[in-house]
Amino acid sequence: MTYKESLHRIWLIAKREVHRLVAQPIYFFCMLIAPAICVIFFVSLMHEGLPTDLPIAVVDMDNSATSRNLIRQLDAFEQTEVYMKTMSFTEARQEMQKGNVYGIFYIPSGFAVDATSGKQPRLSFYTNATYLIAASLLFRDKLKDIPKRRSWDSYNRS
Repeated sequence: MTYKESLHRIWLIAKREVHRLVAQPIYFFCMLIAPAICVIFFVSLMHEGLPTDLPIAVVDMDNSATSRNLIRQLDAFEQTEVYMKTMSFTEARQEMQKGNVYGIFYIPSGFAVDATSGKQPRLSFYTNATYLIAASLLFRDKLKDIPKRRSWDSYNRS
């Protein structure tokens, strides 16, 4: 088979496939129209960028100057807004179930003592996995920024 014959066969196959594409409108739609709609949809979906100021609840069982400083730092993050501070985990969980907050940051009692004595305090951050994007952005924000600011980087993701 020569080069010219190969090109002719390819041309015949391409011609046959174009006729099949035109014969059934669903083929044309699936190959050209649907992908274009998907591109437009996903580009317009994220045109404003990532969400910011996602509300979280902070359960501060320590209530020390160190824990209040940590809460101020949490509120300073771009993607986090401290929506409520409470001493009750149940109250924070209820707010999460209502959809008012996307995460709960738990500061245990004795946090300041452990942090200043060189021990590694255990901070917990709970997210509602129902809101996948919000939960993953909040969790990423905590992992990325808190360890840079202090040595309080022991997390328990639940």
